[in-house]
Parts: sequence; C-alpha cells; structure tokens
Amino acid sequence: MKKFFRVLNIVLALGGVYALFCLGLIFSASNHRPENVEGLETIVVLGSRIASDGKPEPTTQERLDASLKLARHHPQARVIVSGYQSAGSPTTEAEGMADYLQAHGLDSSRIIQEKKARNTVENFAFSKKYVRGKVLIVTSDFHLYRSLYLASKLGYENYQGYAAASRTSSLQVAGHYARETLALGYYLIKFTLFSAV
Repeated sequence: MKKFFRVLNIVLALGGVYALFCLGLIFSASNHRPENVEGLETIVVLGSRIASDGKPEPTTQERLDASLKLARHHPQARVIVSGYQSAGSPTTEAEGMADYLQAHGLDSSRIIQEKKARNTVENFAFSKKYVRGKVLIVTSDFHLYRSLYLASKLGYENYQGYAAASRTSSLQVAGHYARETLALGYYLIKFTLFSAV
C-alpha cells in the first residue's frame, strides 16, 4: 500500500508540474496585442458561444469588440468569423458574430462566415481556404497560445495573434484558464506522441 501511495504522489507531482508548465505557456501569450500590423489582409475571429437570444455571450463579444477595433484600423482586411450552431443557440456562431459586427458598423462585404467548425482545430482547418496574405488571429487571452500552436500545426504562415482581454468575473476567468490548461496539455501530448491533429 505504501508503494502505491508513493507512486500516486509521484504521478500527482508530475501532473502538477506539467499543468504549471502549460499554464505558463498560456500566460506567455495572454497579453499579446500588436497595435501596428503592416499589410494585414485577414482577421480570423475564432468562434465562441451565441446565447439563446441570438446575441454573443460575453467571451464572444470580447473577441468581436477587439476585431472591430482592428478592422477599423485595417480597412483592407477581410474578417473571417468561424463556428457552428451549438445546442440552445438559434443560429451558428459565425452568423451571430457576423450580425454583431454588422450591427456595429462593419460592412457585410468584408465578412466571411465559416459555419461548420465545432472546435479550434476545425476553425483553422475550415477557414484556411478563405485566408490570404498576412493574418491576425483574434481570440480570448486564455485561448491565444493554444490557437497559435494549432495554427502552426495546420500549416498557417505569416500570422500573429491578438488576445482579447477577458472582463468577466474573476471566478469565470479562473475557470477559463483551468480548462485551457487541460486542453493545451492534451494537444501538446497528442502532437508529441502522434504529431498529427
């Protein structure tokens, strides 16, 4: 029994170290907000939830507000919004995000909707055919490191990330970072062992 608990303690300690390593990576990108991106041609906004009333939930709105600011500074850039229709939502994430952008002054001719992606990997995979030139990936601060990591694995080139600041409650933000630590850990292990998405 003592040997079992010794092994268990070692496993838990290693798991804790690995979780801290992943959390450190996440924080390393969480404040990345480049203001001057020369020659930007594409803004990719990663999908997040649309509420039952058709409006973006707070995390989604944070990404969209950041994207609006960037789109105004880069009038030549197209904006790709990506995401499927989740349970309880009256529309796809892409449609809900596009509606919000248009309601806040972005011309519909600049918006491309990708409506099939169910997760971050698919966001990138299904949006890739619409991408051109220099790319800026917009997502939440807690989500940016994993997004950039997955973009590299899916063959994206000439891209940067922009971290939309999380302004929800401290408890919600902590939950986002905890879940993201698990998700990043999963993909790091997956690529290390299998080197494929």
